[in-house]
Amino acid sequence: MSREQILNVIAQNVRKVLPEVTEEMVLKADRLSDLGANSLDRVDIVVGTIEELGLQVPVVEMGRIKDLATLVNLLQRHMSGLA
Repeated sequence: MSREQILNVIAQNVRKVLPEVTEEMVLKADRLSDLGANSLDRVDIVVGTIEELGLQVPVVEMGRIKDLATLVNLLQRHMSGLA
């Protein structure tokens, strides 16, 4: 799966948690907090995305997520089996 496809899945989950946020806003944002997501929202978005992609990501790796690019990279590594 490409980075763009992963980001689109993230955007879908952002819209589920924060319906006022548009997909275009997600694509322009650096961090979920830039979109108004609080810590619980961020957990819901990340967990929802991981579940939708059918991945298992260790909790310790979640603490390393600082921005959307890091999240996409992490998910892409797990999808390709490189994590």
